[in-house]
Amino acid sequence: MTSVSAPPGYPTSTGGIYGVPTVHGGPRPSDAAAVAPRPPRRPGMILGVPAVHLLVWQLAAAGVLAALAAGNLLVLVVAGVLAAVTLGLTAVRIERRWLYRWLGTWLRYVLRDRVAQPAPYVDPRAALLEHLSPSTLVTSVDVDGAGVGVVEHLAGVTALLELGPIDTGLIAESPVTLPSPAALLPPADPNAPPLTLQLLIQAVPAPALTVGSGVVASSYRQLTEGRIPAVRRAWLAIRLGRDGATHSDADLRQALGSAARRLVHRLRQDDVLARALDRDEVLTAVGSLAHLPATNAPVRGSATVGSVGVASVGAASPGPIGQETWNAWWSGDIPQVTVKLRRWADPGTDGGSRLLSVALASPCLATTVSLAARRVDVRPADLPPGSEAELIAVELGVRLAAPDLALLDTASAALAANMGAIGATVERLGGEQAAGLAATLPLGGFLQ
Repeated sequence: MTSVSAPPGYPTSTGGIYGVPTVHGGPRPSDAAAVAPRPPRRPGMILGVPAVHLLVWQLAAAGVLAALAAGNLLVLVVAGVLAAVTLGLTAVRIERRWLYRWLGTWLRYVLRDRVAQPAPYVDPRAALLEHLSPSTLVTSVDVDGAGVGVVEHLAGVTALLELGPIDTGLIAESPVTLPSPAALLPPADPNAPPLTLQLLIQAVPAPALTVGSGVVASSYRQLTEGRIPAVRRAWLAIRLGRDGATHSDADLRQALGSAARRLVHRLRQDDVLARALDRDEVLTAVGSLAHLPATNAPVRGSATVGSVGVASVGAASPGPIGQETWNAWWSGDIPQVTVKLRRWADPGTDGGSRLLSVALASPCLATTVSLAARRVDVRPADLPPGSEAELIAVELGVRLAAPDLALLDTASAALAANMGAIGATVERLGGEQAAGLAATLPLGGFLQ
């Protein structure tokens, strides 16, 4: 993609959450008024505690009382231990999550395969997608005589548009406004497959900016205030879901090709260049976003040295291409961590308007931001006051990559502090780094 720079005030994106459009990073004034995100009310909550927890506590207490009435010491001890364990699992919260949820996360973590190992003759980039989302295939569909890459996975089928040129640096030609996934969503159609749009932005700082402390690095920081990356690229992933199972895979692929064609036309009307990527280009984007080593360098902790590059496929196994640990995902020797933004400030405020700019300025090797939007139906009783029944849900995730764990921890702490300073809440995905990586790759977002 041709390199074009953007100024420090570069508009990032607009988004919508739960039925009310919100704005991130300096939108065009004509966009709808900004408000802070307001999730639907969670049903069955009493003073911040799920009603089912209260029911479980009552049952545990009833069990202890029944054991007391029975007069059997062994039964009483067993009932007391079970009640204590139940109370601990449902009453203790660590980092905003109940202890039983942490237990479930840990069990899933220890039971799943945490090493991505391509089979012989399998492209490592496709193998990574299959590891993160089983049964994933990268195919192609013909659209107006050109091949468009299609990622087929359990959640649906996804095509990828490259937006640009939006590469950014110190020299600016003109500001570029990235599209709003929420604003690009078409009106709801009950007969059409559910559509999810995912905006992916990857920013890479100047090499000296990552770890350097010399004159060049210091001058760059002072000149740019740490806000301007050397390279910034963006993609828009289009996913049609399999919900309802009323459409065949062939129908979904054809509908996806039509959706990609319409969105390319729509973006060009907004003066945003967009191009649908073919199969090989989709795999190249996956390798770039996931930071797969070009020579398949061995994963940390592995003695296997691969000889198959990312762009080639050979008979010999190339060795592991990725490994998940509790706090990071490793691509070769590059650790990465994904965080999820739970809440952020009113985008109409100064802090809220700089949300994505702050995220993309993290001091690390590269920062990848995923902003996904889709229409959802919510029960009227669970809606915030003044909202409509048809809402737009937004998921916002940030993935950081660094040369080592120490610098990754430093970058993560800086991101959390910078986000907190502008009113955003960051949740680190302990034990779920593979899911975090998948959610920040062109699969459409909203992945579990």
